[in-house]
Amino acid sequence: TNQVYRLKWNIPMSSTSSTIIPFQFTLYPNPTTNLLFYKVEHPKFEAIQLYNIYGQLLEEKNSPSGSFSIQNYPSGNYLVSVITSNRNYQKLVIKE
Repeated sequence: TNQVYRLKWNIPMSSTSSTIIPFQFTLYPNPTTNLLFYKVEHPKFEAIQLYNIYGQLLEEKNSPSGSFSIQNYPSGNYLVSVITSNRNYQKLVIKE
């Protein structure tokens, strides 16, 4: 069954800061066979990256919403990494 992955946090900007940054990361469907859609809501968003299991960067996008076309990649596990100016977030994706 395909699932929508949602991550939602309120993140302090630093360990000494009381400023909170709302963060939401949506990734679906997972597992997938063709398109992998994403949406990132974070004021310090910089990029989103797709890596294979060997750590090789396959694609990078600078838009906070869109999709990766993974139909031409072999079946297996992939890592999606959200890059912000102060932190990175990762999620494992399965390509069937």
